[in-house]
Amino acid sequence: PGAAAAAPGEHAMSSAGGGTTVDVGAIFDAARFRGLPLLVFSFTALALVFDGFDITAMSFAAPTVLREWGVSRAELAPVIAAGLAGMGVGSLALGTFGDRYGRRTMLCVCLALVALTSLGCAAAGDLVELGTWRFLTGIGLGGAIPNASALMAEYAPARLRNVVVAAAIVGIPMGGLLGAEVAAQVIPAYGWRAIFVIGAVLPGVLCVVMWLVVPESPRFLATRPARRAELERVLARVGAGPWRGDERFVVREAGAEATAGRLADLWSPTFRRDTLALWLAFSASVFVIYAFGSWLPTVLGDAGLPLPTALRGSVAFNLGGVGGSLLVAWAMTRHGSRAVLVATLLVGIVAMASLALVPLGPAQPLVPLFLGLVVVGACTNGVQVGMFPVSAHVYPTALRASGVGWALGIARAWGVASAF
Repeated sequence: PGAAAAAPGEHAMSSAGGGTTVDVGAIFDAARFRGLPLLVFSFTALALVFDGFDITAMSFAAPTVLREWGVSRAELAPVIAAGLAGMGVGSLALGTFGDRYGRRTMLCVCLALVALTSLGCAAAGDLVELGTWRFLTGIGLGGAIPNASALMAEYAPARLRNVVVAAAIVGIPMGGLLGAEVAAQVIPAYGWRAIFVIGAVLPGVLCVVMWLVVPESPRFLATRPARRAELERVLARVGAGPWRGDERFVVREAGAEATAGRLADLWSPTFRRDTLALWLAFSASVFVIYAFGSWLPTVLGDAGLPLPTALRGSVAFNLGGVGGSLLVAWAMTRHGSRAVLVATLLVGIVAMASLALVPLGPAQPLVPLFLGLVVVGACTNGVQVGMFPVSAHVYPTALRASGVGWALGIARAWGVASAF
């Protein structure tokens, strides 16, 4: 008490052999969640909201496409699967590129790709064209998630990382919630193509603004000595510095010594067990969420519910997803990840079994259906969102985007299976 406050970054510095070593990770771990970290969170969360909007766009368009083109659900299934397959490719390839070229760079590339290919979806004239464009859109959508989660994890202070990363990932079901409500208003008035036009404009504008406003991850820059000046500017925005020029910037974190950023290191003895567990957990989660996300409006419509009501079934599912994700993130900070995620899964099992017993039809009450969808959405999305801070914690900087990207990429195969 009464001592002078430490300068920003002071506790992250050490001297050895006449030089000063600066732990960039420690500076941001101790930073306050305001200014630059809050700015990065805001843009990252918004990017994932638009990502969630575009992920679910095909499910909103599906009932109208079926009627307008006179095709069956079986014929439409490959189009839905194409988008999910593209997401698998994007997660695998562009997640890895994020570790090589930078998280912010690849996130902007992904947003630009989504914008351009969504316009292609809007102009498609048959199922082959639509499926091709959805595959390309999926590449951008799949690449955005691991890069966004890695970028946010590397800016968030340690004490808030679980909540901050999870809150950013909540943007995905929030985008589905937004998209379902927009679709309920827009598609009946302007047709299904309008939802893809909106899905192009939003990420396109955000891409330009993010490129101008959001800097690259400081932990990533610390592994690139040639970008020292850029790193110093980022550090200055959280009050760290000035620097003399002879400091050595590093990132000290668990597991960093076990990898040089090689993809094969995911299966090294250090990470093998966690990698396998994450692949299994994400695969099960993706299968359930995309089965609901891809087909829910169509199934409810086939049961005799009017299109706006069927689309609002997705609103209920995603509304539960937003609330459940935030609740799971909050609980994880107090009780750890394992107990919270297992408890959430148990509630989800009961809710799913109960939902299977709810009668569907235009004359049936909607409250049991919508309540069941809210609870199922809360549990399934809550678990998946909770897995992102877990996976960001498992892997060090050199493997983080690759590790998350491959977990999601492998899981997309189960997403493709859910389409059929």
